[in-house]
Amino acid sequence: MATWVYIVIGVAVAVVLIALALFVSMRGRLAERRREEAHKLRREAENRAERAKERESVANDIAAQAREERERAESLQERAAELDPDSEQVRS
Repeated sequence: MATWVYIVIGVAVAVVLIALALFVSMRGRLAERRREEAHKLRREAENRAERAKERESVANDIAAQAREERERAESLQERAAELDPDSEQVRS
């Protein structure tokens, strides 16, 4: 074979190897970017979950206070009904 054929084959192999190296490198960078994005999303999800947990706790506290207040109001209404001679509620 002529020398130029070997040169062409060598250049073609070099081009393929360079292209393969670039592909692997770009793929690695893309994977790293995706890992970083996933890490950010996980952190954001953890933060949101923590905030939601805190808000849920506050809401539960407020609901408990509301139940206690309602129970106190019902107790006062029952007491008022007992004291009021004109009350239509059935006394026990």
